[in-house]
Amino acid sequence: MMLGPKSSSDEPAMGIAVVCENASLKMGGEAAIPLRFFKAFRALGQHTRLLTHSRNRDELTALLDREELRHVVFFEDTTMQKFIFKVGRTLPSRLQEIFIFGLIAAITETLQVRYLRNLARMNEIDVVFQPVPISPKALSLIDVSNAPVFFGPLNGAMDYPPAFRNGSNRISDSIVHLGRLLCEPLHYVFPAKRRSSGIFLANPRTLRALPRAARLVSTYKSFDATIDGPHWKEVRRDGDIETDHFLYVGRLVDWKAVRYAIAATHALEGRARLTIVGDGPEKDALISLAASGPARIDFRGYLSHDALRGLYQSVCAQLLPSLREAGGNVCMEALAAGVPVIATRWGGAVDVVNDGVDGILVEPTGEKELINGFAAAMRRMMDDPQAALAMGARGRARVLDAFDWTMKARDFLEVFRRSISTTVPHIADRTCQDVHPIHVEQPHANRAWLSN
Repeated sequence: MMLGPKSSSDEPAMGIAVVCENASLKMGGEAAIPLRFFKAFRALGQHTRLLTHSRNRDELTALLDREELRHVVFFEDTTMQKFIFKVGRTLPSRLQEIFIFGLIAAITETLQVRYLRNLARMNEIDVVFQPVPISPKALSLIDVSNAPVFFGPLNGAMDYPPAFRNGSNRISDSIVHLGRLLCEPLHYVFPAKRRSSGIFLANPRTLRALPRAARLVSTYKSFDATIDGPHWKEVRRDGDIETDHFLYVGRLVDWKAVRYAIAATHALEGRARLTIVGDGPEKDALISLAASGPARIDFRGYLSHDALRGLYQSVCAQLLPSLREAGGNVCMEALAAGVPVIATRWGGAVDVVNDGVDGILVEPTGEKELINGFAAAMRRMMDDPQAALAMGARGRARVLDAFDWTMKARDFLEVFRRSISTTVPHIADRTCQDVHPIHVEQPHANRAWLSN
């Protein structure tokens, strides 16, 4: 079903609760999505609350204005969560991510559900929205019987490319597959997604990966990569472009495969330099690798969007060698800034980058082939900087307006509004109430819609 643009300015404001574990720009990736939705919904005049964990308090206090903060509810760690975290620190990092943090998030969700049910009983919310985790197999406890609940946009269901399914990757994939199998029957035990009013999906891969229990739920297609259009429109690529300067933006984790970007830069024997923006557990190992070759490689840590925007104004291209990138938001932001992208032809990058038009996709047929492919693409950009600039300009023209957060938020609001009666008096008469933080101890286009 296709939905056309519609302004919500003449419609009664809805009470929306955006629910998540993390809401953070510093954490990046999934963590930024709830925060973006919260701000976009509020900018469109909706009475929106953000329910998140207290670990995000310091960042959100610095990032949001006073009025926005009044509508953020922070949930503190319980004694049980502290115990689980302490014990879980002894496990391998991948197991921590899948099981320990999952248990901690489940306890937070239990507390959030209690809070949401009270809000719904008092007619203070009309819609509950949980945008993350984006994995279609991920369990949710956000089951609020007296308010419609929506999930997504879901993405994921990613494995490593066949050539990289060995060693630790094979173990990691096996753990992930086991988790997916275990989650299938658990969706009947924890029926939040099965009982939901709708699920937003990024692509057919995600649709196929939905748990069987949720296959009859109404689904809507909405690409998960989205940009803040006005922010990126301020980037100017009309100055001096440093044709030897490449950029990586993202977490420094194993599956992002930043090591291949470093190796490719070294392979150019001093002709290119690389700036790495981000942080993570692989940082020390990557610094050592960077020091082992002739290329100049700078690690900048986390940068604000304003600082990053300054980098985008001068770099030649952005590198994304990731082997398990379900989404493609970092590619989308680069293109919005007019910067072409060199990425692995796998996962989310394929959905975002048009090979040969606004970037170059490299086949992940093996480690050596991937490194050589990235080096060749970088050399091509350096040897023909005008072609690189043209690639970036084409990407910018394509994504700036079509993938903006405001447009996406309007589309989601249209779906939310269908699920409730706009004639109910409490919706039209609601005033935006203060939210008092609680302390608890214990393809691809945004407007393409699918319906089952």
